[in-house]
Amino acid sequence: KATYSTVLQVTEDLSKIAATVTLFFFYSENGPHAALCALVAGMAIGETVSCVIGYLLYRRKTNSSAHTPSNQPEIFREIIKIALPCAFSGYLRSGIGMIEGILVPKGLQNFGLTAEQTLAALGKFEGMTLPILTFPATFLAVVSKLLVPEITAEHAVGNDTNNIKTIYTTLKWTLAYGIFLAVFVGLFGKNLGMEIYRDETCGFYLTLLAPLVPILYADKVVDGIMKGYNRQMTTMKINLADSVLQTFGAWILIPHTGIGGYIALFCFGTVFNFSLSLYNLRKTCKLRFPFKEGVLEPLFFALGATLPIKLLQKTLPHSVWVSAGLSILLFLLFKTRDRRNKRIRS
Repeated sequence: KATYSTVLQVTEDLSKIAATVTLFFFYSENGPHAALCALVAGMAIGETVSCVIGYLLYRRKTNSSAHTPSNQPEIFREIIKIALPCAFSGYLRSGIGMIEGILVPKGLQNFGLTAEQTLAALGKFEGMTLPILTFPATFLAVVSKLLVPEITAEHAVGNDTNNIKTIYTTLKWTLAYGIFLAVFVGLFGKNLGMEIYRDETCGFYLTLLAPLVPILYADKVVDGIMKGYNRQMTTMKINLADSVLQTFGAWILIPHTGIGGYIALFCFGTVFNFSLSLYNLRKTCKLRFPFKEGVLEPLFFALGATLPIKLLQKTLPHSVWVSAGLSILLFLLFKTRDRRNKRIRS
């Protein structure tokens, strides 16, 4: 159920945030070691809460079902065929990510930063900037999971026409949502950095990474679509290649370029991963990329919502939040307009 998946994803994120903030409040004065332990513990608590709630929702669903499927062993085998490659990919990426996590701080210190400066630089980028960009995409993780059984079922009966329509619509709205957020963050990134963190560096990072937002969001959805077509091994290879390249780049580049090189690697990895995923998706289902409806038209609406407020920000109080509200309003207007156009065409 979409409701269950949404509840789980949001509960996990909010539990991690609440647990981490609470533990930081009690243990942050005990030094960096205690702060890192609080961070790890907060993430573990969030995962545990999500797992428990997921099990309870599963029990509720199965208890309320009128019948139990007779072909459970076969269903289990099909689940394993999808789950094992996904798990294997996750384990490999975690292992390579651990190596990258060692190389990046070491490279920054070889560049000339002290241990404290290295921790501060990585904290501002990974711990303060990226969560602002990725949290609005929480529900996209749910969409990505829900697409897997939907696309698999249609593909199994040879109904790829319906699949292409579903994929086109999903990708179009994912890109449109990302474009609206990217324009808003790109124009008001510095304001957001000061409003949320009172830090200009975070604002600069937000502005710099804003163009990547639609790509980050669309990549989540494309991965789910590829799993629905039973192409999870392709996704695994792409993710693995991305991780290896970024780890190798961290070893070679960061000691000579510092945090700028690390950000460049992040941008390269995001574009590289999405480009290969989109190429394989188009090869799999002959998809037409929604450039006009998913990129150009949302860009026009998003600029209309944010650019006038940006020009008037010196005379308009709380301009960043006014622009955020207007962006949401125009996004809903854009969505309503698209639905009306569909009804007219049909």
